[in-house]
Amino acid sequence: MQIVNSGFEVFSKTGTSLYGPANNNTLFSGFGGPCEARNDGDPVALYDAIADRWVLTWFTSSAPYMECIAVSASPDPTLSWYRYAFADHNTSNTLGD
Repeated sequence: MQIVNSGFEVFSKTGTSLYGPANNNTLFSGFGGPCEARNDGDPVALYDAIADRWVLTWFTSSAPYMECIAVSASPDPTLSWYRYAFADHNTSNTLGD
């Protein structure tokens, strides 16, 4: 899996594209809120070998500021995802202050 700026793509171990490229916020389709509406940057993709799941995260860069997190429901990232959105309650434009 590769995630950059506002898009991601899923590849097989041999490099064949299995899904995408697609906008990051497509993972939040039907979720509502800023994580579905916005497609901001600074994404990170991690593979959790213990849980055998993929974790994708990025933030929204305008109010309301949110951290968007998607966790694959299975080892196969082309299937369903659990989605989470956490609010940053400060009023500045920087997360974590």
